[in-house]
Amino acid sequence: MIKKDFKQQIIYDNYLKNHKTYWDKKTQKDKDLWLSFVAECKTAGCDEINYSYDLRYISREEKYLYPIIKKYIGKFDNQGTSEMLIRSMGRKGNDEYVPFLIDQFKRDDLTGNENEIFRYKESVAVAILGIKCEKFIDEYREMIKNATPKEALFYIIELLGKLKKEEDITFIVSLLSDENLYVRSAAVYAISNYKGHPELVQYLQPLLDDEEFKEKRLISNVKTAIKKLSK
Repeated sequence: MIKKDFKQQIIYDNYLKNHKTYWDKKTQKDKDLWLSFVAECKTAGCDEINYSYDLRYISREEKYLYPIIKKYIGKFDNQGTSEMLIRSMGRKGNDEYVPFLIDQFKRDDLTGNENEIFRYKESVAVAILGIKCEKFIDEYREMIKNATPKEALFYIIELLGKLKKEEDITFIVSLLSDENLYVRSAAVYAISNYKGHPELVQYLQPLLDDEEFKEKRLISNVKTAIKKLSK
């Protein structure tokens, strides 16, 4: 497991203090599933997975845990547990799990309210961003164009910018005028990766007067992007 720094250890210790409360709220099905998951991890060779918070600290040497993690995603009544499992997959080198994660994002059979579905898909997007696999860039483009909810696409748009393909500049610029605030905001981050393209500043300048950006205090992000592109 990855060693925790001082701050991480404090957060972890606070989590453990409240663990009984979290555990008591779980259904018996979820308790049994979690104990089964922990047992499989131990059998595979990892004795340090006991709590869902431990998933944050899986090391590269423990990559053998991911097939087990994948198997348990979506089985729990508590969606938050599946979200933790999904986010734990977001490590460089986990390229083989990207198609599975993309399928999870595209699912239209998720239960729960809009916010719960958003959180689940956002967790998937965070994992895909963490893996940062270029092989599936066409799939990322397709997701941005067609997948929903748009709010959960923030990290996929950010990833497209981090991959810095010249052919994506026009597409990302078009997202700066999207009707969805999350998409516009993500496009700001994405376009700021294209240093050496000061001509892109002209597409950011209208956002300095964007009322939603002002209301959500996002103008500083636009100014930062302009500064990066202007160097």
